[in-house]
Amino acid sequence: MNNIKLCSGYGKYHTDLNKPLISLGWDDITALVDNPQEIEKAHAQWVILSTHLARAKESQELNGEFWAFWLDIDKNPPPINEVADLIETITGGCRYEVYTSKSATIDTPKSRVLIPLARALTPNEWRTCEEVLNDKLADAGITPDRSSEGIQQLCFLPNKGKHYEKKSNRLGAFFEPLTALSKEIAAKDADQAAKELAIVEVKRLAVLKRSERLTQGFKSPIEAFNAAYLVEEVLVQAGYDQDGDKFRHPNSESGSFSASVQNGRVHSLSSADPLYTCGGGVGAHDAFSAFTVLYHYGDEKKAIINACNTWIKGWKQEKEMGSNLAGFEDITRHNHSGQETSLMALPTPYTLPLPVKKPFKLTSIGELMKQPPPTKWLIKGYLPPEGLGFLIAPPAAGKTFLAIDWFCHIACGLPWWGKSVKEGGVVVIAGEGHYGLRRRLKAWGINKGIDMSDKPIVVSEVAASLMKEDSVKAVIEAIDLSLTQLESVDIIVIDTLHRNLGGDENSSLDMGFYFTYLDELRAKYGCFILTVHHTGHGVQDRARGSSSIKAAIDVEYIVSKSGEDANVSCQKMKDGEKPKDFGFTLSEVTLPWLDDEGEAETSAVVVVSAAAASSGKEKQLSAQVMVVFKALCILTIEARNEAEAEEADEWMMVDMEIENAAWKEQTYTKLIQENEGTKQKAFNRGKKALTEAGFVDVENDKYSINTLSLSSQTSAILVGVSGQLSANKIMY
Repeated sequence: MNNIKLCSGYGKYHTDLNKPLISLGWDDITALVDNPQEIEKAHAQWVILSTHLARAKESQELNGEFWAFWLDIDKNPPPINEVADLIETITGGCRYEVYTSKSATIDTPKSRVLIPLARALTPNEWRTCEEVLNDKLADAGITPDRSSEGIQQLCFLPNKGKHYEKKSNRLGAFFEPLTALSKEIAAKDADQAAKELAIVEVKRLAVLKRSERLTQGFKSPIEAFNAAYLVEEVLVQAGYDQDGDKFRHPNSESGSFSASVQNGRVHSLSSADPLYTCGGGVGAHDAFSAFTVLYHYGDEKKAIINACNTWIKGWKQEKEMGSNLAGFEDITRHNHSGQETSLMALPTPYTLPLPVKKPFKLTSIGELMKQPPPTKWLIKGYLPPEGLGFLIAPPAAGKTFLAIDWFCHIACGLPWWGKSVKEGGVVVIAGEGHYGLRRRLKAWGINKGIDMSDKPIVVSEVAASLMKEDSVKAVIEAIDLSLTQLESVDIIVIDTLHRNLGGDENSSLDMGFYFTYLDELRAKYGCFILTVHHTGHGVQDRARGSSSIKAAIDVEYIVSKSGEDANVSCQKMKDGEKPKDFGFTLSEVTLPWLDDEGEAETSAVVVVSAAAASSGKEKQLSAQVMVVFKALCILTIEARNEAEAEEADEWMMVDMEIENAAWKEQTYTKLIQENEGTKQKAFNRGKKALTEAGFVDVENDKYSINTLSLSSQTSAILVGVSGQLSANKIMY
């Protein structure tokens, strides 16, 4: 045992999917018992008592070799001396470690027990022995946490809290459970075999009964579904554990089998179970009712549609042919490829996360009418602090560049187009790799004169399948591991829907799963989620795919493009007034990187402007007027950089007021005319043209750039000047 290395890691979100797990010897564990960690549980070290380095249950079932037991005593725990004495009795004086957990107190000495073994056990042997040991604790009047019976369950190692105690036996033999517990193991095996036989018999009788019912015809798809499926099968498919006619739901914290099936219906005693029926059989669920609750949150209409499309396809076909179904024998169960399956085998439709049952409460109108805290927009008027949004555009319209411009402003806390911005953490789930995104982020930083390397932005290395539970769990684990860098998750950007869906964007069912999981992410992090998507084929004013998209989201922006100019229009702002349209173009930025031929690489940044007039192309100002405007831009950017250097609380270009004399002096250095009078006329004409166009505001002979009204031409000048003057501020 001393040379055996067990599976270990740090924090509950450390998995072999995001970084390698580590090996841990028994000597390392005893050393931790003597000198425990003192760390938040979210980052504390844990062990799975198997030599196989994996956290997945399926992987441990196939490859696990288990070398120790662990027991967890949280509810009404006795003193650890009593626990140690009981373990001595059960094992016959073999080795053990008993220690209090992080949340233990003197009055509530919660504890864990570790018992090393003389030889390895298979997963089934280990699980049975764990159950026996927990039974022995229960027989002694101690309530065990039976979640320890899960082969993938994490056992958190000693971690000192307010109160820490330990007791060990390191001189005894290593435990031989198959010998010491042989009678109890044999009894459990016999009991389990009898239960499995009973399950098989129940299914056999149900199949016979079902065959009889299939010839009788049905008045509704609900009857057809109940004829085709057992309620037990629906429960197992939804992730319930089965023990004879009893079931344990996936949300169970106690580990008890609180649901039972009688006469084809399930009732549950656990209020955490979505199928909770307050005890007794009243309101108990048949197969279709359980299917409706577990897969469709109680929405019977959606359940019927899904059942007809996927689970009992024969019903739909017959109804379309106008049959009364008398004598119909072709209501078969199907998998997703349309192939018929055995009546004993359940198909595998996509599973939704089980809803958390919330208590029903009433709120007084006085409480309801209290003024809520002010909304802190991510981008004032354009991106709310929480919700689901879509940015929709045809190919090559610059939608990703716009998304980058938005989330970089958020990560840096910089005002966007004159609008205040809440600084926050950014998660980008990218479907097109790091290379292009790396170049675009570099270009944005160069243009703004900002080193982006320490900003709160994290980017996925691969796409995700966001309509599938395992993929969403991996995303959550990866995000949680990044929280030390981000501190908070304020916006998640998904680029694009097509690459990160993992299903059919034309299917309302698939999109339903997508939005369900997005809601889970939104609720967990309290953030805004922006999905970048394409417009429909031949239809440029709506999203490609299912018509359910618009109904499911809170915010929608449509990008249209004419030549080099893009126009962005808000089509939906659920909880606020739609903001004004805006336009943008892309401006090239040279990067400090060389390609394989020694040429400088380039990328682009968004240049935001007022929306182009519907009548056609915007009016272009003369080159001489642009010289005057550029002079004002130079003075404005210099003033902005100086304000930033002095750590002003908030600086915005619209606040930078330039004296007429300074603007005039800067303009004169740029004009090619030699005559003083000619320069004066050129400056005055340019100043007049810019103020009349609304690009420049004037008050008390001081001038400022109106960033909200700039055209693409004037925006390009401002962005170019900003990039030139900012590039020397940082080292690349």
